[in-house]
Parts: sequence; C-alpha cells; structure tokens
Amino acid sequence: MAHNTLALDLFLIGSSAILLGIYILFSSLKKKFSRETNKSFGILFLLAGFLALILTFEMFLFEPIPHQYIEIYGTMLAIFSLISLSGGLAIYLNSDLRPVSYLGGLGAILSFQSANSVLAFNLSKSPVSTAAIFILAGLSGLFTIIFSHLSNQKSKFWFSLVFSIVLFALGVLCMYTSASALFGHVASAIAPK
Repeated sequence: MAHNTLALDLFLIGSSAILLGIYILFSSLKKKFSRETNKSFGILFLLAGFLALILTFEMFLFEPIPHQYIEIYGTMLAIFSLISLSGGLAIYLNSDLRPVSYLGGLGAILSFQSANSVLAFNLSKSPVSTAAIFILAGLSGLFTIIFSHLSNQKSKFWFSLVFSIVLFALGVLCMYTSASALFGHVASAIAPK
C-alpha cells in the first residue's frame, strides 16, 4: 500500500469529530445556519463519509492485516462512513437529523464493544488510548440522540457544550494517534537494518 489506511481513517474520524463539534456548538448559539453554511457542512461530512467508505472497502478487500483488526477497525469505519454520509446528506438537505441520530446510537453499542475487545485482547500498540477513542465515539453516538431531541434552548446550549467537548477530545485523540502512526511507520521504514 502507498498509504496507511488506519492513519487516514483516524484523520477522517478526527477531523469529522472536530467539525461536528463546531457545527453543534455554533448551531446551539444560533437558531439556524444559513442555507449556504448548512450546505458547506453537509458537503464536508459527505466527502468524509465517501472517503471512509472507500477506505472501508479497501480494508476489507485488500489490507494485509489480521482479521481481528479488520473486524474491529473496519466495522467501526463502515459505521462511521454510513453515519457521516447520511448526516452529511441530512445537513445538506436541511432535513431532520433524528433518524441519523438513531444510527449513531446503534453504532455506539458496537463502539463500546470494540473498546472492550481492544482492552480484553490487547488489539493495539496503545490499547488504553484506542479504547478511549472507541468510548468517546460511543458517547458521541449516544449524545446525538439526546441532542437531536432537545427542544429547550437553554438545555440544548449546555448539552451542546458538553457534547462538543467530547467531540473535540475524540478529534484531538484521533488526530494525535494518526500523526503518531504516520511518524512511527515512516521511522520504522527508514530505520537502518
């Protein structure tokens, strides 16, 4: 492979989490985004979901890594791509996000189980931080359901603040792990043998 699929996946998930945190935080401050702003965010999430879907197919069909890693990381990447694609389309079309939130909530169940598997079977060089990524992603999935059903503006603001902090933590952890993986793979490739 000419690229590191998992590092690219983490970059997509991290950047999407940060963008979603920004979207949620600013949408709670304003009643509605302009149509152009909604379309722009929708396009970003659609692109992230589409790229993640391509990487999912690549991982399942061509990536030479053990099956247990494909099972954990590939499955979660597939769920992320579906949520990002459907969420991006809903935002672009300015439609109801509640159905997408249900998909996020269902994905949360698998995300928590993935964290458990990573810790139980040591499926990472850094199992604690990898499990933290899955736990934060799971919390984000559950939080989407709550956020999409809140109607009280004051409650929505405070919850969006907590939700955004979780998303920013997820994003930073994913981006840091992605950058560390890229650096580590380059370092091991050029190390004297």
